[in-house]
Amino acid sequence: GLVFQDYPLVAHRTVRANLVLAGTIRGLSGPKLEARADELLARVGLEGQGGLYPAQLSGGQRQRAAIAQQLVVPRRLLLLDEPFSGLDPAALREISDLVVSVADEHELNTVVVVTHDVRAAIAVSDTLVILGRGPGGKGARVVETIDLCARGVAWGEGSTAARDAVAREIIERLS
Repeated sequence: GLVFQDYPLVAHRTVRANLVLAGTIRGLSGPKLEARADELLARVGLEGQGGLYPAQLSGGQRQRAAIAQQLVVPRRLLLLDEPFSGLDPAALREISDLVVSVADEHELNTVVVVTHDVRAAIAVSDTLVILGRGPGGKGARVVETIDLCARGVAWGEGSTAARDAVAREIIERLS
């Protein structure tokens, strides 16, 4: 699944109808699909808001709805483009917890998060891949790979001070 920065929900469908549509496109139907949509709305903290339209939701709520849309049919790979941008601290924690729970559902699940927020990336990751400009300033290349498990701060583990120290170190090296 892929969740873009702009949360591509169908504007003229309710949040719940967006989830049902995603399942229908992937070949699901009937009561199981309806139950799955309701289950996901609850899981992402949008129970009771399935009848609203995307324009009626906050940015964080639209983001959670877009993630839920990609989870209607379980996938082993989920790509998230800037899932933490523009979120208040409470919504940031909710999205971080959701990302970790998706990754933890199955040992083969892989979640790739593209973000500029180093602290948020540390909270949900076991490995950071730092990208930089390629030769001639074009494209991107891997500059560094950081094993957060080895540093004891993977998936938000370790003290806040330890995670902040790693984040400061990374930010300083990239500056």
